[in-house]
Amino acid sequence: MSKFGVYIHWPYCISKCPYCDFNSHKLKNYDQNDWLKAYKNQIKYFKEYFEIEDFKNIRLSSIFFGGGTPSLMPPKLVEQILLAINKLFSFDKNIEITLETNPTNLELNKISDFKSAGVNRISLGVQGLNDTDL
Repeated sequence: MSKFGVYIHWPYCISKCPYCDFNSHKLKNYDQNDWLKAYKNQIKYFKEYFEIEDFKNIRLSSIFFGGGTPSLMPPKLVEQILLAINKLFSFDKNIEITLETNPTNLELNKISDFKSAGVNRISLGVQGLNDTDL
């Protein structure tokens, strides 16, 4: 059995940090349904690729939502993405589902919503704790 991980990129942030080289942009209006459709298309593409390449018995051991600032995503969108992945791939029993965030934009109720969506680990961008470093 082969294990693998998935990276889900969310490109939006509150503002563009000068040190960041990642594909990220200042948060703007977006269509949540268009994003979900795009993520589902990519997930399906990779499932078909694995089948063509004859990968057998693969299990997901990790899913990482990075960015940008994925904690700005609606928790319901995260949940729908995880459901779409789980429809096509088997999850390892100890799968790690991580959501990247900055300490300044994650409230307690949102943490609970992300946990309900399936997230079981938070990755904090601690550079956000020191304005001088930013």
